[in-house]
Amino acid sequence: MYYMAENKKLILALFVLFLIVSGKATGEQDAMDVIQADQIHAMIIKGVPVDFSNVIVEGKLDLSIQDRNNSGYANSSIKIRDSLFSDVVDLNKVIFRNSVSFEGTSFLGPANFLQTRFEKGADFAESKFNNVSFKDAQLFGSCEFRTAEFNGLANFIGTSFSDGTANFEGARFYGPAHFWSAYFDVDGTNFGWSQFNGPLSFWDADFIGESSFKGAKFNQTADFTLAQFNGPADLIGSRFAKELYFKDVKFSILKVNWESLKDKLVCDGPAYLSLIKNFKDQEQFEDADNCYYQYRDWKRQDRSWGWAKVFDYLALISCGYGVRWQNTLLTGIGVMVLFGIYFSLKGGILDSKEAGRLQKLKEAIFFSLTLLLSAPTDWYVNLFGNDKYKDIVTANKYSIFLERVIGWSLLILLVNTLSRVMIRY
Repeated sequence: MYYMAENKKLILALFVLFLIVSGKATGEQDAMDVIQADQIHAMIIKGVPVDFSNVIVEGKLDLSIQDRNNSGYANSSIKIRDSLFSDVVDLNKVIFRNSVSFEGTSFLGPANFLQTRFEKGADFAESKFNNVSFKDAQLFGSCEFRTAEFNGLANFIGTSFSDGTANFEGARFYGPAHFWSAYFDVDGTNFGWSQFNGPLSFWDADFIGESSFKGAKFNQTADFTLAQFNGPADLIGSRFAKELYFKDVKFSILKVNWESLKDKLVCDGPAYLSLIKNFKDQEQFEDADNCYYQYRDWKRQDRSWGWAKVFDYLALISCGYGVRWQNTLLTGIGVMVLFGIYFSLKGGILDSKEAGRLQKLKEAIFFSLTLLLSAPTDWYVNLFGNDKYKDIVTANKYSIFLERVIGWSLLILLVNTLSRVMIRY
């Protein structure tokens, strides 16, 4: 299926190329001039500025073998905008000493920038790539990939961005995107409103300044394992369709809503605890409670059977690990009904000749309620008489003691849980 999709893209690209060359694409764009890659190669060797717009570059552009005597330096400023490369572009290990711009340019063949060095910035805004590699490349200054499209593999493994910005705002990644061990030593790294349709990995990536993934869409797995966010990171409005791997992540300030992360987060204990603290520091107390609840649930499921797991289940049912006061109320109601049924079945509330089963059950549940709340005995005596009350106590003294203990325990849990949820300091 992958190769069929790639073939369809290639056929579509060739068709568009044919229309452009023939001047029939649209009435808004004139026919594109055709130049040879060797012409660009010769201009760069001579140090002549390269400035083309709306052209088709035919042939393989290979600067990786341009001139071994000058250590791969390229002194020309390069502007090839709104154009199209029909073949391979190989700029491996080239050192660009002046600005480079491929704004709005499409690369039909593989584009290789392995270990390439851009000393005065690089502009790939609105460019389109099929397969591109910036592996171990060094980009200094302002680096623009704004609204760029990556239709195949986007390889940024070990790429370094320094002394400027790294702007991928609105970029579209339709294939795998690898930013393993990428280094973002810039004022701002911006992936806001980007869309990742293939697997994404920022494994061991390092963000020195601020970073933004605001409004980004992650339609496949997103792996931030071992990533470090040394400045504020903004994930507000981000959406994760599949798993978000967040193991061993380090961050100082993470702006995100729990709604974006829940049920998608895959991480370890320290990362959970860091997230909980992060939410509290930003006064997102409800998010902190929800994150803590999922953390405790993850710990419970991860435990082997034993007393620790039993207590985890008790904590879950009785108070939602201390952050769900509704669980305590529901547990109290459940205890009241169960003890009421027990008292009703055992007898001593009403003789079967005096009333039907339903009436008997109602009185038993009411008696259970007075025990659970440790209410005055007058509650029951005034309605059903002192003799009946004594008969019940005589027949069920151990059960009565147990329910009173449970009632006091639930009351303490309710007070503590409400204090935690309602009193923030």
